[in-house]
Amino acid sequence: MGAGARSGILVKDASALDLARKIQTIVFDKTGTLTIGHPVVSALVALDGDEMALLRLAASAEQGSEHALGRAIVTRAKQDGVDLLALDSFEAKPGRGLEARLGERLVYIGNRALMRDVTVDVAPLVAKAEEIETRGGTAFFVAVADRGSPHLVGLVATSDELRPEAVGTLERLRALGVKPVMLTGDSEAVARAFAARLGDIDVVAGVPPEGKAAEIRRLREGGRIVAMVGDGVNDAPPLAEADVGIAMGAGSETALEAASVALPGDDLSRTVALIDLSHATARKISQDLFLAFAYNVVMIPAAAAGMLSPVAAGAAMAASSVSVVTNALLLRSWKAD
Repeated sequence: MGAGARSGILVKDASALDLARKIQTIVFDKTGTLTIGHPVVSALVALDGDEMALLRLAASAEQGSEHALGRAIVTRAKQDGVDLLALDSFEAKPGRGLEARLGERLVYIGNRALMRDVTVDVAPLVAKAEEIETRGGTAFFVAVADRGSPHLVGLVATSDELRPEAVGTLERLRALGVKPVMLTGDSEAVARAFAARLGDIDVVAGVPPEGKAAEIRRLREGGRIVAMVGDGVNDAPPLAEADVGIAMGAGSETALEAASVALPGDDLSRTVALIDLSHATARKISQDLFLAFAYNVVMIPAAAAGMLSPVAAGAAMAASSVSVVTNALLLRSWKAD
């Protein structure tokens, strides 16, 4: 644990350190884990052509959001010098989007599922949304209700950059025989477009926050050892459900509390280092057991045959303890690659 801490791996549970070398499947949340977690607004499409009015409306509604994508919209509005409207109420719709009240107007921002819930026809912007999603972006429809039924007013798209170490990390995991899986609430099209940049990785898309823990349980069927890597509040249940929960260092306090391992350096490659540390620890345990038994195998028969004096027995016992402790202390020299 001390060697891991010096390399940016904080292990809170010794059993997690033991299980890490047996991991067969490792599940990654997408946003903030495989990506850097700092999305930006990549497109604004207003049906009436007024993109700044659309940005003002969307950013005003997103003021109450804690989601990284929502914060990206607010940040863009501030960068563009857009004055935001007062937010009277806010309700998150997990896995769908949000509902916000701005004075007399109700604003809905979210995916197709949310638009279906509020009976908004998204046909005018479906083609644009699909185009954005095939490039790996995330599209949000924006609808407004002005004392009547809500109607579509536009679309806001965000994109996030892949972590620079993500591809290399997944290659090393595959080389170790560990199967990587991407778990996301994004649509299948967005997830597949993003996964294409990562190489051979299984994709489980369209999973709402409340369904992530169930997916981890499904993957654990048959006794498979499953690890989960995440950073957000929504990742806390699957982190707790996994055999080894790994929270990225920049994640929420809830995620860090639920996980058994934390990576405060925010470096995804430390997941590979954790597995290596687990193997190194297991090797030391095996070596120490060998050393301890070796002394006993030699000395007990000698003592039984009367060939071992008390002084020699005491010296052998001390040598056994010193050998085991010294060998264990050599693990302090372990460093992450």
